Amino acid sequence: MFQRNGRLLLKRFSSYFFPTILMSMALSMSVVVDGVIVGNMLSPEAFAAVNLGLPLMQAFAALFVFFGIGGSVSAAWHMGKHDASAANTIFAFSMLGLVAAGLVCALIGMAFPDELAALLSGGNPDLQEPLRRYIQPLLYGAPVLIVVSGVTYFVRTDGRPGLASVILVVANAVNLACDGLYIYLLDDISGAGLATITGYAAGAGFLLFYAFSPRRSLRFALTRARLPALAVQTLKSGLPGSLNIGLVFIKLLFLNALVLSLAGKSGMVAFSVCLACLSLASMFISGASQTMMPIIGVLGGAGDYAGIRFVFRRALWILMGSTALLVCLLLLFPDRLLALFGIAGDEDTAMGAHAVRLFAPSLFGDAFAMLMIYYAQTIRRPRVALIATVTQGIAVVVPGAWFFSRCWGLDGVWISFSLAGAITALTLALMTRGIAVRSQGRVQGLLMLPRPDEQTSILDVSIGNTEAEAVGLSAEVADFCKGHGVAEDTAMRAGMVVEEMAVNTVRYGGNAPGTSTMDIAVTVDQKSVRISFRDEGRPFSPLEYREKVESSPVQGGINLIRAMAATMEYRYTLGFNTSEITLPRA
Repeated sequence: MFQRNGRLLLKRFSSYFFPTILMSMALSMSVVVDGVIVGNMLSPEAFAAVNLGLPLMQAFAALFVFFGIGGSVSAAWHMGKHDASAANTIFAFSMLGLVAAGLVCALIGMAFPDELAALLSGGNPDLQEPLRRYIQPLLYGAPVLIVVSGVTYFVRTDGRPGLASVILVVANAVNLACDGLYIYLLDDISGAGLATITGYAAGAGFLLFYAFSPRRSLRFALTRARLPALAVQTLKSGLPGSLNIGLVFIKLLFLNALVLSLAGKSGMVAFSVCLACLSLASMFISGASQTMMPIIGVLGGAGDYAGIRFVFRRALWILMGSTALLVCLLLLFPDRLLALFGIAGDEDTAMGAHAVRLFAPSLFGDAFAMLMIYYAQTIRRPRVALIATVTQGIAVVVPGAWFFSRCWGLDGVWISFSLAGAITALTLALMTRGIAVRSQGRVQGLLMLPRPDEQTSILDVSIGNTEAEAVGLSAEVADFCKGHGVAEDTAMRAGMVVEEMAVNTVRYGGNAPGTSTMDIAVTVDQKSVRISFRDEGRPFSPLEYREKVESSPVQGGINLIRAMAATMEYRYTLGFNTSEITLPRA
């Protein structure tokens, strides 16, 4: 009668999607915005200098992704397991890591600004000096940029995706406003770098809303005995995403030098536009991929594999659909994109439009590869994520660009990006197939999820928040338990627990009857009956409720559940009340 429909999780995915897209846009747009304004207010050469500074921004991103995504995904996993101590320790360790990384970058920038500019520009005398003036404010402000960007991942994981997006949207809105003002007043490219830091300083003020929020689950609290193991876990989780960005740094250094040697300034302008296309695509690629990360992290910790499938499929459809739309627009209207960056010369326009058309199909491979890298990172398959990262990031595109450029000149560089995406997709298919074969059937499919234990039976259902459905499910739960060898009295208790929890949610959850959904899973193994309950009502802990009415002689509702249960756990995660109740079979 009842079955799992995924509506509750997909509703949460939707509520996370647009804020995460805004976060991704904000993180991707700082360099794009700088390039648009600099290219129109100063010159194409200044636009090329901004693009040459992209590897530095990628290095910053590698650091805040290392601690931000790595820490938030690991914290989400432990939140799903109702382990607050581990989640808080990971949060504290990650915050310390972000601050330390920002300070180190600032010190390096103060000591070696000229050397960094020479490295990033490939020694090009026309671009080295404007590049140095652009990156110097970015280096001095690195602590603010890295810490603010990294903390937003934890804000999102802690059930505040809207606030996380506001922080970054404000940062980039202020950046946009200050870009024009600073460049006009200074008449120099350094105004663009200074505007970026001003924007992130403004965004930092909004972190106070999270720091003092009573709804915060994550706290700055270190459990020293658990710190070493949890620190290693966090770093392993963050390594694939950080390495991917770090490889972009190396890849851009090589490709910038290659393009400059092949076609000079016009080639660099064309390459800059292609990278701008990649930044535009990454808003959707990162948005859809990162939307699923905290949700799948919590579901993985809770062992909800059916929920993981619902969320992954939604992310895949959104990602590939948005990528197809963007590729079509780039193929049809490359001239419009070039005009956006102030590129109007005949030679630059012709070369740029041709480059965009050859580069655009590579976005399909990038989209699928990044989705799988983020997914493998979240479900604790770091080896899969690392191999895919190296393959997609550098192992194919760099030697491919060098080899094909010998055959087809600059066109070979653009073609190498599509080749990298295709080979990465094939590599992922082979790796996931190999994992399934080596597991001897314990793991299955592209998602690498465990098969159900033959000695474990699961009733996994969704119901509307109505008392009629709660009562109907109670009878189905009792029949399911009896059908799998559970004694009749225990089976009836399981049905009563489900009914009491569901009815209490309908009456006191704060949602009008029939407007919401509850996910309920009943797991029967040889020792116990475990009931997992998830709803989107107002935060309410049955454990705290029991403490308040402990002296009451009335034994009904939640008190009755506590009396029957061997254990009961509760946590408010991702905007859900999540409870787990265990009944002994004996």
